[in-house]
Order: sequence, then structure tokens, then C-alpha cells
Amino acid sequence: MKTNLLKAIALTIALHLCFGCSIEPVDQSMTLLEQSVTVIEQEIDSSETVSEDVQSPSNALDCNGTDPRAKIINNGTSVCEFFIMSPTSDLLGGVSDIQPGETTDWIDFSEGMIIFVVNFDGVNGEKVSIAMANCDQATLEVGPDNQILSVTQEFNY
Repeated sequence: MKTNLLKAIALTIALHLCFGCSIEPVDQSMTLLEQSVTVIEQEIDSSETVSEDVQSPSNALDCNGTDPRAKIINNGTSVCEFFIMSPTSDLLGGVSDIQPGETTDWIDFSEGMIIFVVNFDGVNGEKVSIAMANCDQATLEVGPDNQILSVTQEFNY
């Protein structure tokens, strides 16, 4: 009886270890940012119209109508390009040849749904989509692995 109980416990533990969790290699798993970008891109692709009346809650406080703006901080190891696009692929602004360790000046653009594109060494890279209203600013930071590390959006700057 005791032997059967030990075997049953060992089998239960082995089955739990085999089927209770899975291990994925780090290079195959999507980061939270990549998952968010994928969801946002799917929403943009599936929507037929983009609202022209994009407003952030804090804009009503004391916004003077200043266009939104963005900049990028390249803490990566490669030269990058930074483009600001509309959902219809219109180029609203951008900077090429951003060296490692360099921070761009602010780039102004019109309000609406915005797609920030970061390319490394001429290769199409990451995209982040954000609704930007007047008086908003966004700062993108590239990490040492040449991936977008963070996107900080501030309202009513």
C-alpha cells in the first residue's frame, strides 16, 4: 500500500511538472511592448476611419494649442532613424542618422493617431502607435539591445 502511494505521488508530481508549466526561450517570447504594438497595429488596420477629434483629458486645463511633439533618445549600439507617420502612411516628420548616445531635438507634428517608427541600420524596425493631441509630447528611448525600451507620453507640457 505504501509503495503504491509513493508511486502515485511521484507520478502526480512528474505529470504536474510536465504539463503544469512551459518554458519558452527568451528570444522567442514577445515582450509586453511588442504585444502592445501588435494589438495597436491590428486595431489601426481594422478601423476604417480615425477620429480627428483626439483629446487628452488634461488638455482642457490650460493648453494654448501647441502642436504635439516627440523626440528619441538612442541608448543603443547602432545608428537609427526615427519617423513620425500618420495611419495613412503620410510622413509627418523624422530624423535620420541618430548616433548611439544621441538625443534628437523635439519634432512637431499635427495631432491625431500617430505611428512612431524606429529603424536600425536601414532595416524596418519597431512601430508604436499613440493618440496625440495638442500640447502632448512623447519621448521614445532605445535600449542597449537596439529595441524600444520605453515610450513616455506627457500631457499638457
